[in-house]
Amino acid sequence: MDSQPDIIIIGQGIAGLGAAIICASHGYQVTVIGHHAPAKGALQLAQNSARCLHGLSQPAFGAEILALGDRLDSICLSRLETGTSLCELVHPQDNYYASISRHRLMELLLDYCDASSLIHRHDSQVKAAIIGYDRGTAQIVCEDNQLFEAPIVIGADGASGISRRLANAVSTDRPTAHHTGYTAMRAEISADHLPAYFSEPHTKLMLGERCHLVSYPFDSRQKVNLVFCAETTALQKNLMRDRLGQNHLLACLLSQQLHWQPTRLLPVQAQPLWRYQRLTLIGDAAHSMPPHLAQGAGQSFEDIAMLDEMLAIHPLDIALNEMAEKRSRSASDIAHKASVTGRVMRLGGVTAKLRDGILDIAGRQLLQEWMSDVWTTSG
Repeated sequence: MDSQPDIIIIGQGIAGLGAAIICASHGYQVTVIGHHAPAKGALQLAQNSARCLHGLSQPAFGAEILALGDRLDSICLSRLETGTSLCELVHPQDNYYASISRHRLMELLLDYCDASSLIHRHDSQVKAAIIGYDRGTAQIVCEDNQLFEAPIVIGADGASGISRRLANAVSTDRPTAHHTGYTAMRAEISADHLPAYFSEPHTKLMLGERCHLVSYPFDSRQKVNLVFCAETTALQKNLMRDRLGQNHLLACLLSQQLHWQPTRLLPVQAQPLWRYQRLTLIGDAAHSMPPHLAQGAGQSFEDIAMLDEMLAIHPLDIALNEMAEKRSRSASDIAHKASVTGRVMRLGGVTAKLRDGILDIAGRQLLQEWMSDVWTTSG
């Protein structure tokens, strides 16, 4: 790339590529740095994501993302060990709630980036960066020793990436990304290898003793996405096998055909500030979103939509300030709510029985009230 870009974006995930597409649509030249990792499994998008994507200044872009989705009709809660139903939260027909293949979503984002003359992607990790105002531009050095300069940097490389470390280096709070002691075991499998129960168009949330399992179909219901969450130490003592083995319907998930991949969960770390001199955080770099409210990608799309809205009325620097200020408040609230939800899901003993009893009696109303502000577009 011969000319200096207006913006360097660190991270080639959903937030980074989405931000690049939005910035380019407003006429800014963008360089996106980072490795493009293979995307596996699926994610869920709810009505808040749909509103944001429908409202983008590039309506075709948002519509294409939403068109990838397979509608999920409801969230069904049950007891993991016994399969006993607790309650069901039905999604109204006029409210979008769908599963989307991560691979297909990333393919779409990459296609948009590669079709834009204003976006350049560089496949290398960032080794070092200077983001202070004491220089005329931010300077980014990659592992392949390529040097990039730009007046603005957007950090979208997740909670463990260099962007958050750079932010922490100039922050007085200096939060750290310690693990919570919990692990999410993730898997995807062809629906042909599981009972038809798993292909039904519902999110199945199964609550167990100090653990929970989430299951939903994707890719036109040809595949199934699975996530099992529990304490890391308990998983090392075969808790997953013990819990799944108690329910004959779930015993198939212990098959050697499933390759479970562990992801250690990070605590809620919604940054109080998203701007640090020339660096602005976005996506998971700004808000670690526990995977308990299906809002990981959803909140990233809300960041992108707010950036789009601000770029329509402000110059780049002011737009980033406004986006960071508005989104930091609402994303922090959602991240905290996701953390609380995870703790409730992993209850054990008497408290788990009390939780299940309450859900059995008034679960639908409680779920609807709990999710109402999550599914309302943040701003």
